[in-house]
Amino acid sequence: EFIDSRRVGQAISEAVEGADPLDSRLDKLMRVYTSTRISQGQVADVFSAEAKKFTFPPKDPFGIPFLDPLLDGGSSVGEVYGLLGVSGMGKSILGQQMAIEKARHRKHVAVFHYEMDLHPAVSKRLYAYLADVPKDLLAKVPAVENLPQQYLLRLQQEEDAFAREYLHIIDMKASRSAGAGGMNDIRAQLRALDMQGKHVEFVVIDQLMPMVKRAMVAGNMKVDSSVQRTLMQRFVD
Repeated sequence: EFIDSRRVGQAISEAVEGADPLDSRLDKLMRVYTSTRISQGQVADVFSAEAKKFTFPPKDPFGIPFLDPLLDGGSSVGEVYGLLGVSGMGKSILGQQMAIEKARHRKHVAVFHYEMDLHPAVSKRLYAYLADVPKDLLAKVPAVENLPQQYLLRLQQEEDAFAREYLHIIDMKASRSAGAGGMNDIRAQLRALDMQGKHVEFVVIDQLMPMVKRAMVAGNMKVDSSVQRTLMQRFVD
């Protein structure tokens, strides 16, 4: 099984980085995969006493009223969620809200931003949600300090209570320390936080396509849509 696993891993690398046409690389990958026996299938006794004990991974609620019921109570460790939709539908806002609510429950959260400018696009949305500032009001003021006092107090309370300690915003678009911005860079950022005693339990990547393009450019790879799809699936896996 170990040898077969290595064969599949090597085939995936060749499919992504090889010089042959993409179709031939994918055909080779499929041939290798179908010839391996990575796992041994077994006939299961679904009527055994053990099978009748319903055990499910614990759910951790987000605290977002419409979202938790859709996820049967919240998120579970190891789960991956993809927010899909056309531009402007609110994917980034929802991802940020999910992160904030996790941080509110005193869990370290990392949000990697690839597309929008951190200031003011990301920070304004962050302040608006934390302080419950109406969108039209926030659009009229030149700076946070110009908000009415009740919003400033709310924002300060949220910042002191949890946001500054548990919410970690990483600017992958502009930060030089972020390197190429691929998965290895994300792992490095998470390791750095872990070494500071901040074990991240929830990660938001906004968004996947810019991350893939950054990694491809850094690796001198042709930015081809079919290769992008392959890399995106690999990153998700």
